[in-house]
Amino acid sequence: MGREIWRVGKRGQAPFSRTNADEKGACPLFLSRRPRPPSLSAGPTTTCPAATPRTVKHPLQREARFNFCGGDTSMKTALRTVQHLVHVGLVAAVGTLWLGGTAAAQGEEEEPVVQAAQPEVASESKVSLGAGIDVGSAYFFRGIIQETEGFIGQPFLEGSITLYEADSGLTSASVTGGLWNSMHSGPTGLDGNNADPELWYEADFYTSLALGFQNDVETSLTYTAYMSPNSVFGTVKELAVGFSHGGLPMSPYATLAFEIDGQADGGANEGVYLELGAEAPIPVSADLPVSFSVPVAVGLSLSDYYEHPLSGEDSRFGFFDFGLIASVPLALPAEYGSWSVTGGVKFLVFGDTLETLNGDDSFQPIVVAGVSLSY
Repeated sequence: MGREIWRVGKRGQAPFSRTNADEKGACPLFLSRRPRPPSLSAGPTTTCPAATPRTVKHPLQREARFNFCGGDTSMKTALRTVQHLVHVGLVAAVGTLWLGGTAAAQGEEEEPVVQAAQPEVASESKVSLGAGIDVGSAYFFRGIIQETEGFIGQPFLEGSITLYEADSGLTSASVTGGLWNSMHSGPTGLDGNNADPELWYEADFYTSLALGFQNDVETSLTYTAYMSPNSVFGTVKELAVGFSHGGLPMSPYATLAFEIDGQADGGANEGVYLELGAEAPIPVSADLPVSFSVPVAVGLSLSDYYEHPLSGEDSRFGFFDFGLIASVPLALPAEYGSWSVTGGVKFLVFGDTLETLNGDDSFQPIVVAGVSLSY
C-alpha cells in the first residue's frame, strides 16, 4: 500500500495503510512508504560461520549478493502498506407525476397523462487507483539501514477492485495489487558499482486481500516480493497478516509478517516480524487547509527477525518510530482525482542489533515529503 520513505514497513499493514505507512504502510502514512538509514560506510565487519546459501538484504553486507556467508542478500519490506478504495455513488429516483382529468359532459377530450423524466443514476465505481512519489533524507526498512546519501525517490502505483459490499457484518471485500520502488543516486544506486539499471535499487511487488467489517475494522492478507533490479540484494518473499481499527481515535494497526524466502536482516534464518502502531490526529482550526498527525510504531522480532551480525542472537526489540506529519489537499477538479501533498519529520530509535547493523548509530532523524493521487 509501501508501499513511503517514512513508512516503517507499510506494505502488509492495513494502510492505509499507505498508513499505507508504514503505510500501503504504509502508511498508511503512506509517504512511508518506508524509512531507513545511517552511513553505509560505517557498517561493522561481519563474520559468520559457513552456512548453506541464503538470501540476505542488508546493504552493509553487499558482498553477500555474490557469496556472503554462503548466500545472496535479501531485502526489506516495507511494508506495506496502504490501500486506496474510492467509492462514489449516487442513487436517485423521482416519483412519477400524473396529470389527467375527465372529459366534461359537454364532450371535452381527456387530457394526456404526462410522466416526469427519470434522472440518470450514477454507477458506483468498483475500481480505484493510487499513485505518488515520496522523497527523503534517508531510507530505513523496519529500522534496517538501506541508504542515507544522495537522492532517494520512491514512486509507487497500485490498483484495487471491490468484490463485495454490505451494510452490516462483513461490509466489504477487495483485492489490491501494486508496485513500490526506491531510486537512489548514492552508493546503493548510481554512485556504486552496481548492475544496470544502477539507479533502481528496489522494486516491491505486492498483492493483498482485505476484508472490512462494521466500525471501520479491517483485516488483510498480503504477499510481497522485495526485489533489487540493480542486484544490491537478493529477493525476499514475505506473507503478512494485517489488522486495523479506523473507528478508534488513534486508528491502531498491527502487522504480523512471515519471511518465507530470504532474510531482511542478513541472518541465518527466515524470521517473524511484528509491528504495532497508531496515528494520532492533532486538532486544528477547520479554517486551516492543513491537517497534522503524530504517527508512532514499534518493530519487534518474534523469531529470528533481528539477528545480531556477530553473535547471531535474536533481539526482541528492533526500533521505535515517531514523528510529526502535515498533509495538505490540492484544490483540483474532481475529474483529476484526489491529490495531496505531505511532509514532515520522523525519528527512529534502534535496539542493540539494529544499532550494530546501522553503523553504531542508535538514533536517526528523517525528513520526508511526497505527493499522492487517488482516483
